[in-house]
Amino acid sequence: MNIEFHYYMTKLLALNAGFEQDEAEIIAYSSQYVDDNNQSFQIETPEGEIYSNYISQTLNITKPQKQLMRVYLLFHFLPGDPTSYRARRKDGKMHMLMVTPASSHAQELYYDATTTENLYLLGIASHMLSDTLSHQNFVG
Repeated sequence: MNIEFHYYMTKLLALNAGFEQDEAEIIAYSSQYVDDNNQSFQIETPEGEIYSNYISQTLNITKPQKQLMRVYLLFHFLPGDPTSYRARRKDGKMHMLMVTPASSHAQELYYDATTTENLYLLGIASHMLSDTLSHQNFVG
């Protein structure tokens, strides 16, 4: 997916779902930020603590495998239902990490986000759920 969906369509859907303009902006921005969040940074909180962000995208696919697994499996290529008929290839084989559209696990994560009042989490969960459709049958 790209910014046209993760930002603009997400914002349109949020507005149509009844969110206010500023709320829809937070949801859409958070959804798109999953793809834009590729640089580490630290900030000092008002309490004097150091916050380090969690990278959700890398522009360098030659990074160590462990780092790629942490980024891509969690945010972009969420493993789906391995026993689903949609996880089967034409030759009948399957892979445990195959992305399946709107898998039960993805739906559960999205539902959990909807039960909070955290609009940022809702945007991130929206990104993950929509990526299960656009990246279906891919192994991250």
